[in-house]
Amino acid sequence: MNKDLSLSNSHAMPKLSKARTSAAKKTWPEPPQKKAGKESSSPLLNTSGTAAAQKTKTVPEKKLPAKAASWNAPRKKQARLSSAEKKERRRLLEIRKNLLTYTRINPEILEAYKTMRINLLNLISECGSKVVLVSGTGAYPCKTLVSANLALSLAKSGHSVALVDADTDHPFLNKLLGIKNAGGLSEFLAGKEGERPHIIALAPNIDVMTAGRVKGRYFDLLGSDRMKRFIALLERSYEYVIIDTPPVGVNSDALAISDACAGIILVVKQAHTTYDMLDGAIQKIKKAKGNLLGVVIGDYSPKEMY
Repeated sequence: MNKDLSLSNSHAMPKLSKARTSAAKKTWPEPPQKKAGKESSSPLLNTSGTAAAQKTKTVPEKKLPAKAASWNAPRKKQARLSSAEKKERRRLLEIRKNLLTYTRINPEILEAYKTMRINLLNLISECGSKVVLVSGTGAYPCKTLVSANLALSLAKSGHSVALVDADTDHPFLNKLLGIKNAGGLSEFLAGKEGERPHIIALAPNIDVMTAGRVKGRYFDLLGSDRMKRFIALLERSYEYVIIDTPPVGVNSDALAISDACAGIILVVKQAHTTYDMLDGAIQKIKKAKGNLLGVVIGDYSPKEMY
């Protein structure tokens, strides 16, 4: 073995003499020196030391697209609904499931409104008017539901129908159908909408007019000559007119226009309306010389019959 190797470490490098070391150093070429003022091919390997040679290449900042910028933008916090508002929303969704426009509606409900439509057309065929009032013994949502479904049933059978919400104390038609309650019947009767009523095209063969937001002195407006002229205008423009009126069991506003209509459909609520309430509403209609077309049970459930 070579004596110059260290015995303690078998991987140690051999010791070189001074002459050999200096000779090895001279064999390595030195890097070429570049003139001042010129840049190297790579800005990271500049060795000249001058300010001109130490220029670095800046990377342009990437701009986010519009969508990405909107993702990073702070989102507006949605107002939390109270427990009462959540309960009201759930109740409204359950009522909407009974609309004839609902895709999964119970076939029995479809058949019930078909029978009601046929009976109604037979009753008013001999009357000179095609305007039907829908009232109730109380302020029930099922009263408005009957009005809307009756109008939808007539429209599906090919008749042109106007559906009017005349219950300004408890307007519910706009909530049921998901439309705005602006520029409605009360504004038109008060003269705030001019001579042209604001009517919304809801579906084929059916137009809707909401109740509006004007309250107070509504009995005078509902029984005015302007209201009677409006009803006559609707009769000339549509085959049938369905008006959702205030409940006769609570006030007598609906009776102010009963003489200009074919008759009144009275809606009662199952497990809520008593016989005294029903009899009181019928007596009011008779005293006003109104034509009672029939009684409809709303919120019907076979489980609550006994």
